[in-house]
Amino acid sequence: MRKKFFIIYILFINLFLYKNIVYANNLSPDEREMLAKITEAEAGGEEELGQRLVIDTVLNRVDHESFPNSVEEVIEQKGQFTSLGSLRDDILVLVCEEELERTNDEVLYFRTKKYSSYGTPLFQEGRHYFNGE
Repeated sequence: MRKKFFIIYILFINLFLYKNIVYANNLSPDEREMLAKITEAEAGGEEELGQRLVIDTVLNRVDHESFPNSVEEVIEQKGQFTSLGSLRDDILVLVCEEELERTNDEVLYFRTKKYSSYGTPLFQEGRHYFNGE
């Protein structure tokens, strides 16, 4: 029971902080929620590492000169992401953590079943194949 309470407490604190702290990318709360929803849609059934890598793909694009410089513009680029999922608190916490310190700063593309024709193949995680520049 104490462990469950502790986990709920940590999630609450993280969600409170995500609304009130300025992170490295200066994402707005709306951008964080949008990123969490796209991660749920694209990798909701994946392990945590796969979800983090999807988050990193979007954040890395925001920082890359070849892509738009906002989460919303990256997500809304034609043909890039299919839909937004529901908002999950656990993924929202991952977004905040990845904004502070990314798991991978090289991933720019991902897809299922095979590597993308864009960029250089890097690795497979779960059902996603990730590419870099």
